[in-house]
Amino acid sequence: MGRRQVFFNIDHRGIIPVSVAIYSLLKSANPAKPLAIHIAHDTKFVEIGGCEKIESVVRRFPFASVRFANFDPIFEKHRAILDLGYNHWSYMVWAWVFCTELFPDLTGNLVFIDWDMYILKDLEEMYSLNLPRDGFITAAVNESRREHRPYLVAAGWPEAAGYSVNTGFQVIDTDAYRREDIQQRILDWYAKYRATAVCVEQDAINAVCGEKIKRLHVKYNYTVGWLER
Repeated sequence: MGRRQVFFNIDHRGIIPVSVAIYSLLKSANPAKPLAIHIAHDTKFVEIGGCEKIESVVRRFPFASVRFANFDPIFEKHRAILDLGYNHWSYMVWAWVFCTELFPDLTGNLVFIDWDMYILKDLEEMYSLNLPRDGFITAAVNESRREHRPYLVAAGWPEAAGYSVNTGFQVIDTDAYRREDIQQRILDWYAKYRATAVCVEQDAINAVCGEKIKRLHVKYNYTVGWLER
């Protein structure tokens, strides 16, 4: 508890947007407390200077550090399951699922932030969120009613889970994530239901973790969908 650490996954096409997201995170952060940024990327991200770009942003904030990990070798190892083929999603959406494999020394809470987010305040409430107290593994914001995800209900989504969550912003208890073997359970679920899963890893975490996902206030993932509603 109390570690201030975040995770982004991004491919080579998103260097500028993720730089903005990281800048907004650091500009809003408490400069008196260290903050560690972990970034999963594809191979081309390195080749076209992505690491240098991110490091130039982080250097402006002495309390922050950044580490990088190439997701491509892990994706290749699991390509038979994870390859999206017809799907419009980039395969990099899977990287957060492998956060504890990419960075084996992670412990405590890890805040996952999608590359297209803009942060307006310090996230201390999330860094110190006590998920183990109530038996939660992750935390995220509600998105869809059960009647809007019939394919997910048919794939074993537990009724006790309530609405599905959006994985664009999450808090992951990395210790519980390892202990309950969530990575492998997600792989197993997706291998079985990949033909019908619409939101790929988002569907998988909803089905696998279900009622063990704590619901966060909508302010932590305020999307266009919420504005429309």
